[in-house]
Amino acid sequence: METLYNLLDPYIDFHRYPPVQLVFLGFGFIFWVLAYKEILQGIRKYQLVEIPMIVVALDISWEFSWAFLLKNDLGLLFSFGCAIWFFLDIFINYNTLRYGYKLVTNSWIKKMYGWIYLFVLIGGLSITYFMREKAADNGLGVISAYFINLMISSLYIYQLLTSPQLRNRGFSYRVAWTKFLGTGSITVVCFMHWAHNWYLLTMCLMVAVMDITYIWLFKYYQPEALADNAKAAAG
Repeated sequence: METLYNLLDPYIDFHRYPPVQLVFLGFGFIFWVLAYKEILQGIRKYQLVEIPMIVVALDISWEFSWAFLLKNDLGLLFSFGCAIWFFLDIFINYNTLRYGYKLVTNSWIKKMYGWIYLFVLIGGLSITYFMREKAADNGLGVISAYFINLMISSLYIYQLLTSPQLRNRGFSYRVAWTKFLGTGSITVVCFMHWAHNWYLLTMCLMVAVMDITYIWLFKYYQPEALADNAKAAAG
């Protein structure tokens, strides 16, 4: 076993991250790849990007930073994983610029949509990079990632509450579960590896609560207008 560890040493640091933590990190990666796959399929089917534009720009900034600019403390495998996320996210970002305005109701934001995207993209790249360079982030970028996840989870809820008619018509129940399971798997690692960092763990718990809330709302939320329409159709 030690020989295998030595062979994989450039790719994975087993001494810093034990196998059980690597398994959960692997689950997190896989579930987020599945989430991206579902999102891309939804784009093709509905010409709609369910991820809010601000999150899309922040996501790809984080992935680019950790894939190509920053050195992590896990090994090359983590950089490869971030690169896979990044290249999948290129298609999501491209389609966000094509279709993202459909979820915008404010005319000024629609007019400035591209500039807002560019502002968040450059700002997100700078924040992610300098958080690590100034030692404000850990060796896997988890603190900056959970900042972004707070925005993902809260904006998903807001988006669902304001456009509930898009459930299964652009908003995917599978994405609700895969992003919850992906982030949840990484949250398990956070509690194992950074057990005393309650700054990070508080964000983990907040994201978990919001993701569970989103799943429940997706299944059961019934605004008055939709309920009245359903009653009228039945009667």
